[in-house]
Amino acid sequence: MQLIGADWTSAPSRRRPIWIARGERRGARLTVISFTPAHGWDQVQSGLAGEWLGGFDFPFALPAEVPFDAFGFPTRAEFRSAVKAWIAARPPGSPRYLRRRIDNLSAGQSPLNVVRPPVGLMYYEGVRRFEEWGIRRWPMQDPGRRTAIETYPKLVAQRIASGYKRSDSAALRQRILDGLVEGRLEPIYGVRLCVPNRVSALAVEDPSGDPLDSLLSLVQTAWTVSAPGWGVPEGIDRREGWIVDPGNLAA
Repeated sequence: MQLIGADWTSAPSRRRPIWIARGERRGARLTVISFTPAHGWDQVQSGLAGEWLGGFDFPFALPAEVPFDAFGFPTRAEFRSAVKAWIAARPPGSPRYLRRRIDNLSAGQSPLNVVRPPVGLMYYEGVRRFEEWGIRRWPMQDPGRRTAIETYPKLVAQRIASGYKRSDSAALRQRILDGLVEGRLEPIYGVRLCVPNRVSALAVEDPSGDPLDSLLSLVQTAWTVSAPGWGVPEGIDRREGWIVDPGNLAA
């Protein structure tokens, strides 16, 4: 099965594309076979053709307490307004941005944040397009020809270095990539990365960190292949989804 790792945005453009890394795992060797930017939704859709298991860096669900989801709103503006109204109506003293159990466990952003970073809009655009394109979301849906899992690249990166998403952090991005290639995380994720020079250069030089994030998502996806329950522990609330990572497996 071919593997995919993708960093996500709510509005792919030439300035801020969605990077899609494809790879193949043979034993402990994870080889990147293609690495492409998608500058619009049509390119994202064509870049996700074929049969695969893919890791995507955006929330697949809202917290279970939220009484609506992305599919009840034809436009993102309506969804954004509904989120803001629900937050405003919460009792005094309640958390402004409610998080899922897995967000708390992973120190991730709330899917209700529709401003900075607009994680909620990534959710809105992602789940609606996956439904339209016939992509299954694990674990809330059974696997299919194309199955998506939720990843969080920061969980991989922080095992080597933090603060890599700055213009002056090329050395940190290089350290993270070198660690993956040299197998520093092989005891944890079961793989070491094999990356063409062109891909290495893009991952290190881009100050956004997005190309590197797609490779980190690919690593989490490769780990999932051999993980129990595809990285999802028993007894969770599957309506909320789950971020796959070895550190979250025993939750």
